[in-house]
Amino acid sequence: MERTVKQIIVFIILETMAKIFFYSFIIMIFVNLALETEILRIWLKPFLKSGNEISLGLIILIIVYLSYEFYRKIDVMILKDIDALMENIKYDNYVQTAGIFEFKMIQEALIRKNKDIKEKDKFVSTTISYISHDMKTPVTIINANIDLLRKNNDIVTDKGIDRISRIENESEKISEYISKLMDVTTSLTRKKNLEKITIKECFRKMQNSVLIYSDSIEEEIEVDWNVKSLDDSYIVCDFKNLDKCIVHLLNNAFEHRRSCVKIEVCKDSKNIIFKVIDDGIGFNQDSLNKAKTMFYTDNFGRTSGKGCGIGLYFVNSYMETVNGELLLCNRENCGAEQIIKIPYYGGDNE
Repeated sequence: MERTVKQIIVFIILETMAKIFFYSFIIMIFVNLALETEILRIWLKPFLKSGNEISLGLIILIIVYLSYEFYRKIDVMILKDIDALMENIKYDNYVQTAGIFEFKMIQEALIRKNKDIKEKDKFVSTTISYISHDMKTPVTIINANIDLLRKNNDIVTDKGIDRISRIENESEKISEYISKLMDVTTSLTRKKNLEKITIKECFRKMQNSVLIYSDSIEEEIEVDWNVKSLDDSYIVCDFKNLDKCIVHLLNNAFEHRRSCVKIEVCKDSKNIIFKVIDDGIGFNQDSLNKAKTMFYTDNFGRTSGKGCGIGLYFVNSYMETVNGELLLCNRENCGAEQIIKIPYYGGDNE
C-alpha cells in the first residue's frame, strides 16, 4: 500500500529519534563501563577528564551520522519517485509505478491526460486526412473542366480565358495545400519507424537531399558541415521524416530570404544541430511565439505569403517524437535561424 509523503517523513523522523536515544543510551553505558576498567581509564585520562565528555562527543557523531541517514532515506524514498516521474514524462513512457501515494496519483492523472491528448491528436489528424482526401475529388473535377474550356476556344472570350487562368492558379494552390495536409497527417499518424543511423551516413544522405533540393529550385545553398570526430556516434530517427523537416525549413527560408540561404551543421555535448539560415526580415514577436502552431499564419510575419502554417508544426511535432527540439530566432544583423537539435549517442556521448 502506498504511503503519503507526510507519513514517510513522520516515520523517518520517529525512527531517527528512536535510534538517537537508543545509541545514546548504549554509548553512556559503554563509556561508564569502560571507565570502570582500570586499563581503559588510564588510556583515556590524557584526553578527557570525565566519561560525560566522551559520551557527549560520541553522541554528537551519532546524531550527525543519523541526520545524514535521514536525508539519504528521504532522497531514496521521495526523490527517487520524482526522478522516475520526470523520466516517464520526458519519454512518454509510464512504466515505473510510484511508491508514494501523491506521486502515484500524479502519475495516474498524467496517464489519463496523455491518453486524452493522444486520442484528440489522432482524431484531428484522421479528420484532416479525410477532409483532404474528400477535397481532392472536386479539385480534380474543376481542373478537368478547366482543360475542357481551354480546348473550346471558340466559346470562351479573352476575358473568360483570363478568368480561367485565375481559377487554375487558385486550384493549384488548393491542390498543393491538400498535398501538404495529407503528407503531414500521414507522417504523424503512421507507426513511427525509428532506427539507428550513424552520423556519417546521416550527413551523406542529407548532403544528397540538399543537392537535389538545390537543383530542383535552381538556387545555390551554402552548406557548412562543421562536425568532426563523430564516426562512432549515431542518432535515432526516421530519416524520411527528418529529411522532410529540412525541406520544410528550406521552403520557409527561401520564401523569406532576400538573396541567400545557408545550412550550418554543428554539435554540442549532447545534440547534433542543424541550422537553416536566411537573410530576410526575420521573425516578428508574434511569429516567434506561435509559428509552431498548426495553421498559424501572420500577414506581417515570416509565416505569411505562400506558407499555410503546416511546415513548422510538422517539424516541431516530429522533433518531439525523437526527443529533439525546434528553435526559432532572429540573427543580430538581419535574417532568421530555424534550428533543430537531435540527440546523438555512442562515442563520447554514450
